[in-house]
Amino acid sequence: MAAAPRNTRVEKDRFVPLRAIRALPSHPAQVSSQPPNEPGAPAPAMIVDVPLGEASAAETLAAVDLVLGGDLASLEVRVLVADDHPGRAALAELCAMEPRVRLIGPDPDPPECEVHVVMPPVARPGERTLVAIQRLMADDGTGVVVVPVPGRLRMLERFGAASRLPGVAQVRARSMNGGGGVRRVGYRAVELGSSRMPRVIAPPPPADLSAERSEHLRHRARAATNRSRTERQAQRLARERMRIGHERARSQLLDRRIAATGPRYWLSWRVRRMGAIVLAIAIKPWQLFKRGRTMFRRFRRKAVDRVRRLRSPQPKTGRHRPGA
Repeated sequence: MAAAPRNTRVEKDRFVPLRAIRALPSHPAQVSSQPPNEPGAPAPAMIVDVPLGEASAAETLAAVDLVLGGDLASLEVRVLVADDHPGRAALAELCAMEPRVRLIGPDPDPPECEVHVVMPPVARPGERTLVAIQRLMADDGTGVVVVPVPGRLRMLERFGAASRLPGVAQVRARSMNGGGGVRRVGYRAVELGSSRMPRVIAPPPPADLSAERSEHLRHRARAATNRSRTERQAQRLARERMRIGHERARSQLLDRRIAATGPRYWLSWRVRRMGAIVLAIAIKPWQLFKRGRTMFRRFRRKAVDRVRRLRSPQPKTGRHRPGA
């Protein structure tokens, strides 16, 4: 197969554009001056193996891109691809752009690192996924950490049984320095996603009282601004309606004066009046419907506010007495 041009990916013998792999994470980190593939470079703290298997090259490159964009700096990625894979040539050219990525065979030698991770191509790690796995192994002294990839068998994942089935894709991390026990964690704990299901970002930690107070004041100021804006719009609408009523009365007075000048003008004025009356009768049901809808919405809003006040009443505070 001919070599693919730059910035391309292979998906079922078809070349489509792909953005280049990010070379460095979004924030500055301490990285060795020598690439990890060089003979004199120190061993990385973590090596991530991505076995290609039957997956497409585009799916594998997406996983490699997210691994390189994480918070872990001392890292090396090995893409395990067979020699007869149709996308090996394009993968070799794309991986040559990043010194932390190597293209090797499907049966590699044991790596020289602290943590060895095997990640399927369907996995989509977050920025803190690998750091969280490394912290779990360091804190508990666990030798193996298994995380199921979300997107399949959601009922089993909910009960924590997905990581025990051999057919479910898993991210498996093993400590090369020894350690006992196997720890199985959920994908939400390490912010792991998949190509079928985006990663779940953990909620932020609870803020202190000062941050909550500033947020409350900000929302209260926004509510006051919206309330004053609504009042100004209501006043403008009332002024416009009054002006339109004055213009209509002035126009009717002019029509009556013109109709008094002769029978032809009177007949034209009378026909226009009858047409206006018929039109008003025709659109009266629609006006009544809109008025009833507005009243129903207003009543529903007041009822909802009343129920909310009853369910969550304001806290009772003691009355402030001057001089007390």
